[in-house]
Amino acid sequence: MHSTSPLLLILLFACWDLYLIRRLLLQSCAMDTATIIRVVAGILFLLCIPIYVVPYWKIFSKAGFSGWLPLLILVPLVNLVVLYVVAFSEWKTKPKTYNVGS
Repeated sequence: MHSTSPLLLILLFACWDLYLIRRLLLQSCAMDTATIIRVVAGILFLLCIPIYVVPYWKIFSKAGFSGWLPLLILVPLVNLVVLYVVAFSEWKTKPKTYNVGS
């Protein structure tokens, strides 16, 4: 049985959706292609926010930082500062230790 990558399916559906949106917008009003691309890019950006914020939220929460800190990841250049601050600061949690052998 052939298994298709979920990422490939998402990409195909996104391309098809972009085609349909472009076709619909061109038929309904006089918008140029650049405007349509900007609108679609804005919608895709809004849909991708949770994809970026949720993992950082979990990591920062486990490290003992505020749950609101991951929202700064969306701000250009500030995201680099936040990542370096979190990476090089002392975390409030301790890693788990495992007993290997008795």
